[in-house]
This record gives sequence, structure tokens and C-alpha cells, in this order.
Amino acid sequence: MAEEVDMAASETEPFNWVELWDETYETYYYYNNVTTTSVWEKPQCWLDHEAAEAAEGAEHAQEDP
Repeated sequence: MAEEVDMAASETEPFNWVELWDETYETYYYYNNVTTTSVWEKPQCWLDHEAAEAAEGAEHAQEDP
């Protein structure tokens, strides 16, 4: 039996998304490999992941002597 994909969870997982370049509009768009959804704006989960990485980087920078 095939494993069911949780579509809602797939939308919120940043690693399911890829950033692609659109030659016609000369801008990036975002494609979800699991749900096959395409959007022009960065998905919120992507933004949240970037913010978490930035905060972690800042935290590590403060720890360095």
C-alpha cells in the first residue's frame, strides 16, 4: 500500500520547495515538489526557515570570542 502524503504538511515543509527562474517574467517563482504547487512569492515556511537560520547564525556569532 502506498504511503499517503499529508498535503498540508507538505506545503509547510521548506525543503519541499525549490526556487526557479522564469525567463518570460524574469523573476523567481517557487515550486513544491510534493504538491506540484507553483507560487510567485516565497512560501511562508521558506521565510520562516530563513529567519530561523539567520537567528541561529546571529546566536553563534555572539558565542565566538
